[in-house]
Parts: sequence; C-alpha cells; structure tokens
Amino acid sequence: MQDHEPENMIKLNRVGVTDLEYPITIVRDSENYKVIVKLEMSVDLPENLKGVHVRNFVEDLEIPRKTAAVEVLAKEIALSLLKKHKHAKNVHVKLATKLGYGKGKVANLFGLYEIKDNKESQMVGVSVRGNSTCPCSVESTTNGNSHNQRAKILLFIESSNDVDAADLCKIAEKSFSSPLFLSLNKEQEKGIIEDMHKNPRFIEDIVRWCVANLRSNFTGRYAKIHGIAYESLNPFNLFSEWEGIL
Repeated sequence: MQDHEPENMIKLNRVGVTDLEYPITIVRDSENYKVIVKLEMSVDLPENLKGVHVRNFVEDLEIPRKTAAVEVLAKEIALSLLKKHKHAKNVHVKLATKLGYGKGKVANLFGLYEIKDNKESQMVGVSVRGNSTCPCSVESTTNGNSHNQRAKILLFIESSNDVDAADLCKIAEKSFSSPLFLSLNKEQEKGIIEDMHKNPRFIEDIVRWCVANLRSNFTGRYAKIHGIAYESLNPFNLFSEWEGIL
C-alpha cells in the first residue's frame, strides 16, 4: 500500500516517528550511564509514494544501543534510515534526554543529525535555566530594585563526540544574571540577589554573552543559541536568537 501512488502527487518534506522512548547506554570515561531518550526520526517522501514503511524506522531499535555520545548515535540511526528508505535524500534524527551536572542541577540534553539538501549537520545541544534581572528596572528605580525572572538558553553546537555537554551547561550558566540554586540559606539568598542586581541583563544580553563565551572555547564551529525570558510583569515572554559561525 505504501508504495502506491497517492491521490495528491505532492512531495512531503518530513515523514516519520516521534515521541518514541528508547533505552540506551552512554559510555563515558569507562563508565556506563543508562538513560531513556525520546526519539524523533524522519525522511523525505517523494510525490509518487503514498507513505513510508514504519517498521523501517524502528526494527533496528529492538536491541538497546551503547554509544559514546547522543549525537554519535543520532548519526548511526540516520545513516541506517537512509539505507532502509531507498527513496530518501534527506534524513533527520533527534534524541532528547536529561543530563545531571554540578550540584543537583539538571539540563535537557539533545543529539541531532540531519542531511538536508546535501548538507550534513551533527550537533549536541543543551537547555539550561538561569535568572535574569531587568536593567531598565535597576536604572529607573531610585534604590536600584528590579523585577527578576527565570530564563532559559537552548544551545546547539557542531560536535562529533568532541564537545562535553556539561561544559556547555557551565558556559550557558555564566551568561545569565545568575544561575539557579537548589538550596540556599537566608544569607546566601541575600548575596545572590545583590549580585544579580549588579549584573542585570536583557535576554538579548544573555544570548550575546553566551555567544561570546562559546567563542572562547569553540571558535570556528557553527552554533545556534535561543534564549527566552519568562516575564514576571507581562502576560507574554521575550526571546532572542543567534546562529552562525563562532
């Protein structure tokens, strides 16, 4: 049935499987870390085929995999999909899981591989939360008070198992007015609030600082940074984005 011609002869950019949870083992520094990843996999579909064979996406996943990095596994799965889907010229595979770093901190971890229009891309990504203090409020209030809100950075950078995701988390954290803390006493809380008001940043500043911090470590690589501030005074959020060569 899938190989029949459809009623409407229209090429589809992406067809595939999403929200598939899959156990893997990440091997790092001789240690095994068992995690559950959420998979999104797709290929393009030409106008003369009615559909894809879904089994081609999942049959190789019946045995749990070991990998050195999520972006490496994303590439392995993607290249396998291209072999199975003979019609496909483009492929996209994204893995998402969680990463523990620092003292009780958790970030989202992503591995991405795609071929699109004959261009190959392999990236590792993290999503990290922090705090933002509004520079306008600090300047406009007589005593330097401000409203504060949580913010988030979603960061992707070219990698072939040569970028430590924990290092990306630390770089992203340095870009905020302040990182987040799991537990604080009153004196620590006071000091952090004072430091935040000495370091107010718009979401535009946060993204720019993230780019600048990345350039110190990964010059010449392609990266994409998306920042969002969860506004405390407005019924909307703000975002800023940069992509290019560091």
